[in-house]
This record gives sequence, C-alpha cells and structure tokens, in this order.
Amino acid sequence: TSGTQTYTGAVTVNAGLTLSASGITTGSTLAASANALTLTTDAIALGGAVSGTSTLVIQPKTDTTTIGLGTDASGTLSLTDTELGRLSDGFTSITIGSTTGTGAINYATSGSYTFNDPLTIRSATSGGGAISATTALATGTNNLTITTGGTVGLAGVTSGALAVTGNGITLNGDITTSGTQGYTGAVTLGGGDRTLQGTTITTSSTLAGGSNALTVTGNASFGGAITGVTNLSVSGTTTVGADITTSGTQGYTGAVTLGADTILTSSGSGAINFASTVNGAKNLTVNTSGATTFGGVVGATTNLTSITTDAGGTVSFGGNI
Repeated sequence: TSGTQTYTGAVTVNAGLTLSASGITTGSTLAASANALTLTTDAIALGGAVSGTSTLVIQPKTDTTTIGLGTDASGTLSLTDTELGRLSDGFTSITIGSTTGTGAINYATSGSYTFNDPLTIRSATSGGGAISATTALATGTNNLTITTGGTVGLAGVTSGALAVTGNGITLNGDITTSGTQGYTGAVTLGGGDRTLQGTTITTSSTLAGGSNALTVTGNASFGGAITGVTNLSVSGTTTVGADITTSGTQGYTGAVTLGADTILTSSGSGAINFASTVNGAKNLTVNTSGATTFGGVVGATTNLTSITTDAGGTVSFGGNI
C-alpha cells in the first residue's frame, strides 16, 4: 500500500509474504511459521511477538530512511528494546536494512540485549549509510554480518562468526567470537587497548592502532599494514601480508608465515619475539634497538629469501635457520 497498514488482531502467514507500506503496526502476534517474511516500511510498531522458522527481513521502503535499533537509538524506522525482544527465537536469519539503503543505521539499547538468530545489518555497498553500534552487539553463538559502503563503528561484539565490511571500521570495544572474524576495509582501534578473540582474525586492509595495544587471542591473518599500535601480541599462528610498526613490543606465540616481503619495526626499542617457527619465501626485516628472538626453526618448511635485523639491537636464535 502507499499508506499505512494496521493489524489489530493476531496474524498468521500461510505463504511467503512481503508487507510494503509507509508504516506497519501490529497489535498482536505475527506468526510466519515456515514462510519467509519481509516487512518493507519507513515506520514500524510491533505490538506482539513476531515468530517464524524461515527468514525475517525488516527494511526501509525509502532508501534514505534512517534506522534505529534499541530504545536509545536514533532513526525513523525504529525498534525499541521491547520491540527487539518481540523478535522470537527460531528464524533461520534476521536481516535489517536494505541493499539499496543510504540512511544511517544506529544500534543503541538502554539495557543488554541478545539477538537469538543469525543477524545481518546491511546498507548499500556503494553510497551506503553509516552503521554505528554505540552499545555492544550480541548474537550469542549466532553469526553476525555487517555490510555497508559507509563507515562502521562498533562498541563491542559477542557473536559466532563475524564479517564486517565498511569504508572505515572503528572498533571502540573488544570483539569476542566463537568463530572467525573478518574485516573488509581499513580498521582503526578506538577508545583504548583492544582484544580480538576468535578462531582466526583476518584483516584485508590497513589497521591503525590509534596509540592503543592490540591483543589477538586466536590465529591472525594481517592483509594490510599495521601502524600506530603500542604493543601487539598474537596467541595463535600469524600470516603477515604487509609491514607492521609498533612503538612497543611484538609477540608471536604461534608459527609465523610471511605472505609478502615484510618489515617488522618497533620504534620504541620494544622486543620482537617469535616463539615458534617462521616460514615463507619472502624477505624479512626486523628493526628494533631492543631484543629480537627467534625461538623456533626459521625456514624449515619454506625457506625465507633473506633475513635482515637492526644492528642496534640484539638477536638470539633458538633453532636452525
């Protein structure tokens, strides 16, 4: 409809359904069962539980409409904490936002809230609106996907696998996942030292530390240069695809693989420590006036092209080269 749609009583959906209106109001339950449900609207009011075992999509009717998720969020298409709680567990996925949307999306709840199903928050990948979460996003062990051509800001995340795509991604809180973490776009650490905990953390572009420390609990794959980090530590394996510069220490507990010619620098004479093996047919340069330690065999699986260390520091080897 071109106007609003209001459903006062309980609604049962018997087939895949799209409701499209300038505003949608439900006064009672909306049960989709095993049918896909799409709500396309610029304003929504949910008066009862929304349930189903297929997909749920809530998206703006007008591309420029802003979306607010949570009582403290700003946005025209708005769901309060209470309304978010009416999204019942059981959907195969919940998607909020549109692939053509350009309006900003803000997540800010007044209390803690956990999405019970896999969640996608999306905007247009070209010219999309900013997606900002000013309170921590939680999906339990369910996957979380955030995609936009605009900026992304996250106050913190707890989820299954996490995939974030944006034109500038700022991490303003720690990120904990039971699966992988993937960041497509330049990453900035904001607001303090950051811990990324997951099975494998992958960055495809640069990472700017903002004078904060970065701790990776899990494996890491760095696809772009790292700068502005104080201390860097990785508990698992590390694949290095570009230069890494810290003002303090660098610690690599697991095996390190060079994916490109790499310069590791500590500008503040911090120790650079490889506790395990180092492999990769690339040139490795380690620059620090502090201690450089190779704790494992270097080049046993794949010979390095060359190793160069800073003459101003000390170097120790715990295995063959």
